Amino acid sequence: MPDSLTNNGSLLLNTDPTSVETALSVSRSDAGMTSADKSLAKITMSGAAPNSFVGVMTFSTTNTNVPSAVPVERMRIHSNGNIGIGATNPAVKFAVGGNGVNVNSMADMWVENNICVQGAETLTAIGGRSRLRVGSAWGYAGIYSDGSSNGAGNDLVLGASSGTVRIGPEGTGQSLRVCGGLFVAAGATVNGSFLRVTGAGNEQAYIGGDGVSADINIGSFNPQVSSVGFWNYGSNSIMDLIAGNFRIFSDRRLKDNIEPIADSLQKVCKLNGVSYEMAEGKGPKGRRLGLIAQEVAAVAPEAVSSSRGLFCVDYPALTSVLIEAVKELSAQVAELQRQLPPAPASR
Repeated sequence: MPDSLTNNGSLLLNTDPTSVETALSVSRSDAGMTSADKSLAKITMSGAAPNSFVGVMTFSTTNTNVPSAVPVERMRIHSNGNIGIGATNPAVKFAVGGNGVNVNSMADMWVENNICVQGAETLTAIGGRSRLRVGSAWGYAGIYSDGSSNGAGNDLVLGASSGTVRIGPEGTGQSLRVCGGLFVAAGATVNGSFLRVTGAGNEQAYIGGDGVSADINIGSFNPQVSSVGFWNYGSNSIMDLIAGNFRIFSDRRLKDNIEPIADSLQKVCKLNGVSYEMAEGKGPKGRRLGLIAQEVAAVAPEAVSSSRGLFCVDYPALTSVLIEAVKELSAQVAELQRQLPPAPASR
């Protein structure tokens, strides 16, 4: 068979299947070119390997006015059917840039650097800045990892600038902003639905509900965490908890090793009620009444704990001490009354 012939309107090209060096090509040449290839552009068809009937097609062009320029491959249809633009070994159905070796072979499309679709709605990824933006002008949904005018480093921004959803560094004008961890689950590892934030120390804080009772759950999934703090990070100070009522679990079924409180009256007499104000920048302003935690620790250490290096007083726990102290005082009064002589009979 000759190298080429026409059959029913088709151009048939023939090559030697025993050698990939004798590939056939369709070329556009210029007489002034001095390169051995002498092609401005060409389409090449060859076997994948010697003695192979698996075909490969490549598309090459020159992009310089130098007469000795040799065409460079721009696109390839691989023997496995994958198409590569700037990818000589496309591992996915359509690969743009890179050889595609490290791409998940289950993917259909891989774009290593840039993709841009112009119009009222745009899809843009800018090489070197690693940005993905969908939308017109700056009413956008985007993924950013640069410090550009419409996104800070490592951002996920969805929506228009007047009401966006952001996951990443600080910004303004967002309806939802998550700068740490966010996990919402229903019926996954626990009953109920919770907003969960891991925290810098793996506190695994959550807020939500479990459907057990008509209340909102605030707590932790970390078994090592046993308290909830109210701390103002803006002023680095303590915050007040304001509520209509405050209740503490006190069911007998929750308690072991129950013992009466001894010397309650003596303990109370060693405490000093004081009036005070919080030190500047340490908490809310205003005059307050209370106790000194270090003094309480000396007589009732069970009512004192610490957080952030500061002592805390469990004021409700002191109620039990006061109750027992009143009972002791009442017993003393009754004894004194018993020792008094009887009052003279009235005439």
